[in-house]
Amino acid sequence: MMRHSALLEVDNLSVRFKTSQGVLTAVDGVNFKLDKGETLGIVGESGSGKTVLATSLIGLLPNSATVTARDIRFGGERLMNLSNREWRRIRGRRIGMVFQDPSTALNPLRTIAAQIDEAISIHNGNMTSREIRHRSIELLESVGVLNASAKAHEYPHQWSGGMKQRAIIAMALSNSPELLIADEPTTALDVTIQTQVLDLLRTIQKERSIAMIFISHSLGVVGSIATHVGVMYSGKIVECGLSSDVLLRPSHPYTKALVDCYPEVANVGRRLKTIEGLPPRNFGETQGCRFRERCALGRDKSQCLETDPELRVQINGRSVACHMSGVTS
Repeated sequence: MMRHSALLEVDNLSVRFKTSQGVLTAVDGVNFKLDKGETLGIVGESGSGKTVLATSLIGLLPNSATVTARDIRFGGERLMNLSNREWRRIRGRRIGMVFQDPSTALNPLRTIAAQIDEAISIHNGNMTSREIRHRSIELLESVGVLNASAKAHEYPHQWSGGMKQRAIIAMALSNSPELLIADEPTTALDVTIQTQVLDLLRTIQKERSIAMIFISHSLGVVGSIATHVGVMYSGKIVECGLSSDVLLRPSHPYTKALVDCYPEVANVGRRLKTIEGLPPRNFGETQGCRFRERCALGRDKSQCLETDPELRVQINGRSVACHMSGVTS
């Protein structure tokens, strides 16, 4: 995943929050690169830091967050320490965002068209209102909204969940971004609509040749859309590489455990495996591997107790953060 001439380069990104219990580290030393036209899937349990990672890349974290990094570059431009005005220039224009729940992402008091109009007008002051509305209708048509010119004048409560997510995708694409971040965009949808939205995102990504970061807790969803996968655990990426390698031949014990938990059509009736325990909450300094309490391989190994493993490139080209990588249970 660390390759040349990347569109997005993230070098040692960490995000910390001040809480009543102390300083919580939500993202810890994350590194990755993403080229134009690629899709990076970020997968992991709830609380692993996926959404915090995504929102840190578009400057939408609350004031309680502290973001540090050696460097974050997007199209050669540094994204560290930007002002609100500078973020507004990038967010929505060069980087589009599709949020998890379209019902909360849309304003219930404004029509669908009005909300897409606003997303366009913010970055296109030279367009007339007529041109903006025409563009909004075109966008809705491009994401598969039938009879878009009439439907655009309806309010969010008149649209189904799948239709609302199409409106959010249209809004994210309104200014032809170079990067699209999709944060669990299918979680709130039923299986049939989920498939339609995934097909739509794949088509958009291919036709427009844009890069995409796709966040999900579902291995199946990530495997169906991502060219590369990063597995997050307790704020860190513990394994990354080509999706076909990582998901079919996992190396990190956590990735293996996630794959074992995934249901298979061929094994209907088989009891699903689970990962015992819960991820640690990272308050203050941590010692040793964060997965060790849930890992059968390294639970009692002194190296795993004392040293947090670094993400290292293996012979097969993928990167793994594990002292026991290559050891079989």
